Amino acid sequence: MNNTIKVCIITTSMQRYTNDNRSPFIFDLASAIQKRKIDVSIIAMHVQDTQKKEEMENIPVRRLKYFFEKYEVLQETRAGIPAAWEKNKMSIILIILFFMRLTIFLAIHGHEFDLLHANWTLSALSAVLTKPFHRRPVVTTLHGSDIFSATKYRLFKIFTKIAIGASDTVICVSTILKDAITDMGFNRKKIFVIPNGIFVENFTPKIKNNRKNEILFIGSLTRKKGAHLLIEAFSQIMNSFPNFSIRIVGDGPEEEKLKQVSKKLGVEENVIIQKSIPHDKIGKMMQEAFMFVLPSINEGFGIVLLEALASGLPCIAFDSGGVKDVLGDGRGILVEPENVNALSSAITNLINDREMYCKLSENGIVFSQNFHWEIIAKQVVEIYKNVLQNNTD
Repeated sequence: MNNTIKVCIITTSMQRYTNDNRSPFIFDLASAIQKRKIDVSIIAMHVQDTQKKEEMENIPVRRLKYFFEKYEVLQETRAGIPAAWEKNKMSIILIILFFMRLTIFLAIHGHEFDLLHANWTLSALSAVLTKPFHRRPVVTTLHGSDIFSATKYRLFKIFTKIAIGASDTVICVSTILKDAITDMGFNRKKIFVIPNGIFVENFTPKIKNNRKNEILFIGSLTRKKGAHLLIEAFSQIMNSFPNFSIRIVGDGPEEEKLKQVSKKLGVEENVIIQKSIPHDKIGKMMQEAFMFVLPSINEGFGIVLLEALASGLPCIAFDSGGVKDVLGDGRGILVEPENVNALSSAITNLINDREMYCKLSENGIVFSQNFHWEIIAKQVVEIYKNVLQNNTD
């Protein structure tokens, strides 16, 4: 084995530029493992008004074109392929075109790397199907949306099983994802739980406790993220806390519906809906908010919760998906999924209970330190080395 490992990170979602809010954890991981003397390249999906080839902080990035640029809309918002699919089922044609483009690329160029690290099952499927051409091991990371889709659609489940079964090692970002894959019949020994990380220093708590009376939500504006449920819960308690407001930050197909819900419930003056902001601005926004709420119906992990905890921001979330890995054991407040009444009660309790508020804030700050990208990158690199060693034995 060469001293320098050449790794190709393959992804269907990727930042368009530095500090973009679209799946920043992909580039953050690449940056962190590069610091561990790994030669990293990224293969991603082309997006309108982006370069096909460039270097971002000395990491080569290649974005594959899959159609005429004006129609390359699979990454139109930060919600990515799921949002495109939700908006228009005909986007399956574009998904197939990208899959074909990626598969051809890996068949031709995959051998130029020592290892392929695919993110989400679409990338993984291309990587494993082209193994006869590149003969390189494949590590697959599953983030949640792919597995949740596999349980709904039979065809997706078949493709998911092929991708996982032919991967040399599978990384899940939460324990619940590992359990879901095990339930599909796969051997737990090749499945590892390594969460996404954060650069903790970018999310420091405010020294003075003079936060705004603001309930913060940051995420994709899709139905499964549940921002509409947060608005409904807030409408139940607004009369008790008229000086509080909600700030919803994100992009997606539900934006207009959220505005309609706010108006219908009579809370539009206390609900702020704004477009996504650069990723390096999120820390400041979290420093100023009073609490963070993630009413996601299906969440693979919830990296935004880690960012909130590191900012000293107490969190409330539905007990769905991998959220318990972050907020369990007294690090946050978990409520029954899609239970609006329980959500409004949790918000009320957190506003009224100062002792609980301070305890959650302190616990969250301490816990978040375990997820610095330096720590996560070390675990991922160990996976790389073990996989490569097993393939040379």
